[in-house]
Amino acid sequence: MASNVGWIAGNYKKCIQDIDRINFDDLENPWTFFNLFSQTDTIVINWCVQQGLLLREVQCSHESCDGIMKLCQRSNKSCGFSLRCGRNRNHEKSVFCNTFFERSKLNIRDIFMFVKCYLDRLSLSQCAKFAGVTYGKTAVDWSSFIRELFKEYHYRHLRNKKLSGVIEIDESLFGRRVKYHRGNPRKGLRIWVFGMVERDSNSIILYPVTDRSEKTLLPLIKRHVAEGSTIYSDGWSAYCSLNEHGYEHFSVIHKHAFCKEYKNIDTGEIVKVHTNRIEGAWKHAKDHFRRMSGTTATQWEGHMAEVFVFRLSLYALINECLKL
Repeated sequence: MASNVGWIAGNYKKCIQDIDRINFDDLENPWTFFNLFSQTDTIVINWCVQQGLLLREVQCSHESCDGIMKLCQRSNKSCGFSLRCGRNRNHEKSVFCNTFFERSKLNIRDIFMFVKCYLDRLSLSQCAKFAGVTYGKTAVDWSSFIRELFKEYHYRHLRNKKLSGVIEIDESLFGRRVKYHRGNPRKGLRIWVFGMVERDSNSIILYPVTDRSEKTLLPLIKRHVAEGSTIYSDGWSAYCSLNEHGYEHFSVIHKHAFCKEYKNIDTGEIVKVHTNRIEGAWKHAKDHFRRMSGTTATQWEGHMAEVFVFRLSLYALINECLKL
């Protein structure tokens, strides 16, 4: 029988007992999460400050005062703390000021409970139930705030990223579809999305586009795909000139097959070409929107950003975007 020395099964055995050793990523373990947030207000707030999620001090915002507001214990506050000015004790702000949690009246434990449930992909009604907030406006607002962090990550790391190696490209139509000639085809939101996936890293870059012409798609490819890279695509005519622009382009005509083999005459190497990875990403995204029964135009970008970071560690992503 194979030995499993060093391998620990179960989340309880992996629980981190020492609060000072807990990072945001570690909250994925439910026992570590509850160990942290069952501590006193002082321990919880100090942990948030150490993680860069809350401020220890801030400049006083009153015009006639140039003092410094510092973290102080206040028993009448929801989290037991506030920021009070050292020059004028009447100048006081919420401990949440200038952070992701600003203007919230909830206890920070309930906010973290909602965020954890959301990152663990529970339904919005379940997130609201576990956090003890109303399923209506409060839960919808907090889910929107979290999606803003997904958008922030996308803009920070992916909008200007250069892909290399083997890249899959494709376009897909999102929105209301008319089947069997029933319904009004002009009704509802319909958006073409162009995507590029780097196979080695699973990084994906997306752009909503007005059309799928070469004039529209080629500049996006040049901006994000390094010359000399290998590009796999379907047989769409807008990609026909990629070899002329410094790329090694292979295509598979989906009308005939979903995988095609090319043989290098010089080396005899066989190249198997398919776009399964980006096709799978489209399916994942459309399943997401189907479960929600659609969304509004203003929320669409946030949902797309959420869907396409599903390959990443969501806890690590949120941790990076939350820090001050």
